[in-house]
Amino acid sequence: MSLAAPLPGAYAVVWLDPAASLERLDDPIVREECQKMNTRKYVACITEPVNTIAMVLHSCTFKVDFVVQGLPPDDPSKFYHHCLSVPILPNASHPTERRPMQAFPPLPWSDCYHAVPYRVKARCETGTSRDHPRSCLSLDEAAVLSAFMINDDNHIYRQERARGAGEETSYPPPTGLGENLLDEIEYADKRLPMTEPWWYAVLGQDKQADANPRIATPTKTSDSSSAHAKPPSARAQESPIASEKDPIDGDIADLFAAMLSHDDTPELQPFVRYTYNLSIFDSPPDPAGFFQELAQLERIKAGFVERYQRRLDEVKLEDDAYIASLEARGMRVKGRHQTRLRRLWRGVESHFCWPFSQLSVPIKRTSDPPSAKARTYGRPFTWRIACSIARRFLIYVE
Repeated sequence: MSLAAPLPGAYAVVWLDPAASLERLDDPIVREECQKMNTRKYVACITEPVNTIAMVLHSCTFKVDFVVQGLPPDDPSKFYHHCLSVPILPNASHPTERRPMQAFPPLPWSDCYHAVPYRVKARCETGTSRDHPRSCLSLDEAAVLSAFMINDDNHIYRQERARGAGEETSYPPPTGLGENLLDEIEYADKRLPMTEPWWYAVLGQDKQADANPRIATPTKTSDSSSAHAKPPSARAQESPIASEKDPIDGDIADLFAAMLSHDDTPELQPFVRYTYNLSIFDSPPDPAGFFQELAQLERIKAGFVERYQRRLDEVKLEDDAYIASLEARGMRVKGRHQTRLRRLWRGVESHFCWPFSQLSVPIKRTSDPPSAKARTYGRPFTWRIACSIARRFLIYVE
């Protein structure tokens, strides 16, 4: 049975694709610098899409939480403390006894954590795949992980605000959890424990085909709404079970992308590739290397902006020099400035002068003598004189 790929909540091996990340810049220097970058592979949870509906597009922005082995180091300057982390099964130890993430099956490594400094938004290529995750969080568990990250990130933000205002800060952080986080945990705990992958509850009878993909069983999948109700946070969790049809494309896909993007430049967000094969590592690498690669990517982007701005300045100087040469030869290349008095007169003329000037010209027959009205040809003589005098006065004032 094919599932949406990447499956929300799946643990995967991810790596940065610099060329795809900055493809929209369409710059040969950027492409060359991206090809020179050396990127490594890391372990992360592709927790949830920023917008679930966007998974029908060719690429979608996900919240990606990297796996770090061992408690992350403290950083008092950024108000990060190692207790602002979440253990992942089979690891259940934590300094403040936080609830571990119920990965199923558990990760093949011990002493693993998620932490808010190792969360990033990244784009992934979407589609369908018969390759299923080796370890995964359920939709409810993914919501709990996001709630943990939001809870810790809000604490750090409040401390930074307090430091900026000269108020008292809190370090180490308190052990209490937010109300929304507690609600998410309570909701997820009602669905535990899991004895099989969570998507089996959606597949129903098709899980036999999932266990042996060679056996084709074209049975209809059950509705996911009965298996997964809305969590307390009221997020719309849609079933990731996908059809064999390709994602929509063309103008409709572009329209969806414009409607669903929440960032100023979503096409310049980091683009990551992934695989579900976790066995390539004996232990998860340090995810700090990924953020060093992101910093290098930002330097490439900043270099492009600097070159672009420098070229704009050069073109502006060339244009100014050319216009100055034309003016030196006596050519008028700049339009006359529209003063407030001139704009006021144009408004008065449009409301009063122009309606009176639109007089119908009678058809003159050769047998009729010319009349005074016909000789004006549609514009009363007094109004023509008044408009001409007013225009000359405005030119003199300017």
